Amino acid sequence: MLYPEGQISLTGQLQPLKRGAGLVAVEMRSPVVPVKISGTDRVLPLGRAVPRPGPVTVRFGAPLHFGAHESYVDATARIEAALRQL
Repeated sequence: MLYPEGQISLTGQLQPLKRGAGLVAVEMRSPVVPVKISGTDRVLPLGRAVPRPGPVTVRFGAPLHFGAHESYVDATARIEAALRQL
């Protein structure tokens, strides 16, 4: 499992992905399943050690496949677009 944003979102909104996401996707030649986890910013805010009760939602997108010659930039853009659709 990778977190391609590079850091925890303080607002719960998707941040731009790091280019390494595309590099890993292309070089590993493994399907990438986009996953959106919502609500963790309220249940366990940054700096808090004990979670608060509350709902957390997990959504899964369709697996993405990448060709060996696809550019890392294009692969990253496809991953980010899939995440934004969730």
